[in-house]
Amino acid sequence: VLVTGFADIPLENAFNQGAEALLSKPFRLDDLVELSAKLTSKIEDRYVTNRKFTTEPNKLSLKFNDSISEKISKEEFAVGRGGMSIMVINRSFKCDLGEVLDFKIIFRDLTLEGSAVCRWWKPDKNENSVFGFEFFHLSQETFNYFNSYWKNHTIIPFIPSLQERHI
Repeated sequence: VLVTGFADIPLENAFNQGAEALLSKPFRLDDLVELSAKLTSKIEDRYVTNRKFTTEPNKLSLKFNDSISEKISKEEFAVGRGGMSIMVINRSFKCDLGEVLDFKIIFRDLTLEGSAVCRWWKPDKNENSVFGFEFFHLSQETFNYFNSYWKNHTIIPFIPSLQERHI
């Protein structure tokens, strides 16, 4: 967790280098307590428990003909310890930083569902957008996939970056 009065590192880089959160001073003590409780909870409790939203979340629905491993090898999707980055071809999809959204991403071999917080996004050179999402809630099936992935891979980024390859 990075705590700073002046953030001279972009969020995308901080999450890609392994930071799980960035708190800017002044911050509320309640936010630090809540974040600490989240980060020290069991992994399944962190992502599978029901979450309540104060507003209706935005929706991200994507369907690909590729398998998830093909998307990863094309560097259009990446899995981190606490989130994912994904290239979205449709520039009309927008979300604000900090916005919670429900996602349903259908690959040829797997469907990922849950809720996430948009931590960063950038346009790429081909009129696409690359988004970094922190997981907020995962369906049991999605959690099972990611938990298996996390156990079988060495992962440093909390939310991986696709920027270096596509921007």
